[in-house]
Amino acid sequence: MLPADAPGFLPNTGPAVAGYAEAYGAGVAGPVRRLLFDAYWTGGADIGNPEVLRRLLAGPIRAGHSTSWPFRDSGYAVSLAGGPITTEAYHHIRDWHTDWQLAAGGAVPALVAAGMSAGSAGHSRRVVHASPHGGKAGTPARLCGARCRATSLRSMP
Repeated sequence: MLPADAPGFLPNTGPAVAGYAEAYGAGVAGPVRRLLFDAYWTGGADIGNPEVLRRLLAGPIRAGHSTSWPFRDSGYAVSLAGGPITTEAYHHIRDWHTDWQLAAGGAVPALVAAGMSAGSAGHSRRVVHASPHGGKAGTPARLCGARCRATSLRSMP
């Protein structure tokens, strides 16, 4: 459940995606996805800060099945620059980005509550299909009239 007030900033999501990609490869994507979601939305943590992520993700990453030494020794899931540690995670990120471009045409996802799109500082965002179901990818969800379903961070792979 989201808090009544959203955090007062938008983090750089690159480091969080890198940490999630490492967690995905280590077999702990589910717990890390929930942890990232809760850390930002309920705790107001800056999930774009590599140092915050290193502390936040160390336990789940160590619990994973990766054989990479940074994971076993420190639990570090992101580099100091905010990128992935392993080549495998880099490839996951590249593939996810390609899939998103093909599915949604690069549109920015939006949180929808009570039929309204939520943006920061009054910026409105277009709500589009996250995964096409026979209709044109990128079609605004309100115009589709087909089998639209909500897609959230919690339903990612």
